[in-house]
Amino acid sequence: MIYGHVTTPAGGVAGSSVTYYKRPVSGGAWILVRRSTSLAPTGWHSITIRPRRAMVWKAVSRGGPGYTGDTSNYVTVRVY
Repeated sequence: MIYGHVTTPAGGVAGSSVTYYKRPVSGGAWILVRRSTSLAPTGWHSITIRPRRAMVWKAVSRGGPGYTGDTSNYVTVRVY
């Protein structure tokens, strides 16, 4: 599972669109995987993945009224 929270200094943001991307560890273009919506009260968002090979993942929130969008840290998911 890849997850996170969309937050502001005032707390979690519900209803924010979050887009998940992946790319090969060796580099290359980001590939859109899925979108989800953050949930109340903490701004929780998540997707479940079943990787077949190592990939780098990121989540992007575009922002909304009163807060700016942001991109997560990159996470490498390895398959052993």
